[in-house]
Amino acid sequence: SQLLETIAESGDYDLVVVDLDSAFREAHMAVFERSRHILWLVSQELPSLRKTESALAFARRAWPERFGDTERNIRYIACRHMESEGAAGSSVCGNLPVFGKLPYVSEWRMLEQPGRLLASRTYRAAAAGLLGKMGLKGEESGDRRGNGAAVAGPY
Repeated sequence: SQLLETIAESGDYDLVVVDLDSAFREAHMAVFERSRHILWLVSQELPSLRKTESALAFARRAWPERFGDTERNIRYIACRHMESEGAAGSSVCGNLPVFGKLPYVSEWRMLEQPGRLLASRTYRAAAAGLLGKMGLKGEESGDRRGNGAAVAGPY
């Protein structure tokens, strides 16, 4: 929480991305409370949906008021979405309303160079589109270091 606060107050960044692990803890609540936008990646696979539903149920029980105040900021993103699932796709993933989709990139299965993760123009365009949908600026052309990162975050 202090690190996030320090980064946010530095004024050096327009957006901050925090990648939290899957075990819901107090740290999640601290980040959620500081975040205006929370993107929760969900897979359309049944085990993933069940884990997400369990995590949400846990948070609602553990922090009823605190989580209730932040839950409205959560946007569920269907990740590894395949166009074969339909052009329009589903607007619901399990019981979760889908705010946006990130495509499946088959080249990532055999990725030998981690720096190539964002080489997919389709993926970068989808990420930039999500930023635009949230009213944030999405730069598909790359960041100052030239590594083609599309960034979303809580601010």
